[in-house]
Amino acid sequence: MMPPPTWRLVSAAMRMGACAAKVERLIAAYDPDIVQIEYMELAALAERRRGRARWIMSLHDVYVSGNAEDSATDRVQHDLLRPL
Repeated sequence: MMPPPTWRLVSAAMRMGACAAKVERLIAAYDPDIVQIEYMELAALAERRRGRARWIMSLHDVYVSGNAEDSATDRVQHDLLRPL
């Protein structure tokens, strides 16, 4: 059984600092043309984008009901999906 989306987002947020630092080092070292984010838990990385690379978010695991007022989890995910 998969943990509820709220737990997954909280768990990911706890690991985000180390992950973000590693992504920034990799981007600095390899100077990619594109950075692709595929998981909702990593969507907040886009807030740190710098440099010339284009960022693409193709999220496969967005769990929202379609109404931002339905739950706290929906609001968190909707906030992360707003254009930066």
